[in-house]
Amino acid sequence: MRCRSRAFSSASSAAASLSSSSRDIMAVLSRISEPIPPEILDTCLQSHLDDHETLLVAALVCRDWAPVAQRVLLKSIKFNQSNMIAYDRAVTLLAELLEEKPELIPFIREVEFLWSHRWLTIFFERIELSSVTSFTLKEMSYLQIPAEDLQAERRLVKLPSMTTVDLTGCTFEDVRQLTALLGECGLNVKKLKLHRVCLLRHRYPAFKRDNRFNLITDSHGYPIEDEERFPPPIKLDPFAGECAKLEKLELVRGASVLLAAWLIWDSSPFDLTGLKTLRYEEDGHERYNARDDEQRFRIQSDRAAVTTILEKCASTLEHLEMYAARSVSEGDEIDISPKALPNLKTLTIAGLCPDSIKTAIRWVTSLTSENRIHHLTLKVSFGSLAVRKDATQSWADLDNALDDLNLPFLRGIDVKIPRKHNQSDEDVEKRLKKYFPRISGRESCKLVVL
Repeated sequence: MRCRSRAFSSASSAAASLSSSSRDIMAVLSRISEPIPPEILDTCLQSHLDDHETLLVAALVCRDWAPVAQRVLLKSIKFNQSNMIAYDRAVTLLAELLEEKPELIPFIREVEFLWSHRWLTIFFERIELSSVTSFTLKEMSYLQIPAEDLQAERRLVKLPSMTTVDLTGCTFEDVRQLTALLGECGLNVKKLKLHRVCLLRHRYPAFKRDNRFNLITDSHGYPIEDEERFPPPIKLDPFAGECAKLEKLELVRGASVLLAAWLIWDSSPFDLTGLKTLRYEEDGHERYNARDDEQRFRIQSDRAAVTTILEKCASTLEHLEMYAARSVSEGDEIDISPKALPNLKTLTIAGLCPDSIKTAIRWVTSLTSENRIHHLTLKVSFGSLAVRKDATQSWADLDNALDDLNLPFLRGIDVKIPRKHNQSDEDVEKRLKKYFPRISGRESCKLVVL
């Protein structure tokens, strides 16, 4: 009895040590000579549920742990090792474990793969997941990969349990390949995140709606392009199945212009009429060294696609994060007035810089007392905030527009400013007071240092 008490005391002290720090679980276990009660192991795992590095090491001895511990470990699996040997070992060990104990497969809820399409295919050739709710692909390249080699990804995204699809830093040849991957998404997918997704062939999908493009169209409504100036459009077949009704959509940089255009066309497998959250961010137009006509076409395409998305979800949208364009042609402004978005509750204006002040002021001044916005966020971009001498509007004009806001439900304003090299939080606070002297004096104004 005394021996068992000593063992329990030793295990308890080890568990307390593990809970108070992020030490290696294997190192703690190696110092204990007597078996640890399963309850103590479960306590250790529960306290490190979000510590993926520790749990990755703990997964090596998962076979001998209690079912509760196994479920905690297997809830989220991430193959994100930068070392190829470690990547190979992680995939092999987990595949062997799930083959030995297939009853653990339903406990897997989140899957993340980093940069290795080959290992993803190998893993899913051995294991058939059934209850995954979140699927993330990071830094994947699908160049020169035929559509028939995307079966593993397609089987996963079409699961009835799937609710979130996240593509970050992925590269595709064109929207046809992206459609091949996401064309059979499960009907319960509610969140779609496309962050820094790039398309090698920058060709716009052919639109049937041309009222915003000022282009000559053929008898089918497709724009007739000048082959010397614009590449030919991609003509995709309309999506024939039932579309997944998205509630959250994020298009962040990369080919966000093309992706927005793809999502509003009838080849898209997603229904945007019920969107509640939209985040849109693009790479600045100053990066395109194009002629004036081609530059204008890109801007019109961008504004038209995003405006159409907002029109589709106007009655349901509650949270909007929009990138303030540096230049926009007349008639293509985004409308965030209460008439256009009556149920908007939170608004984030991203990409603030000297060139986008005009757009930000236009949005702020369009807000009235009829808006039900209760939180406003301003995200300042990296780089110099100095305004050119010939600029028609300055930071002071934006500060005045914010101070004059008449929003009865507004609870607070967050200003997010990036920290420059060797800057302290006090230095960033000085920048806030310099560029936003009026709103920075409010108690409801909060500075967030990036």
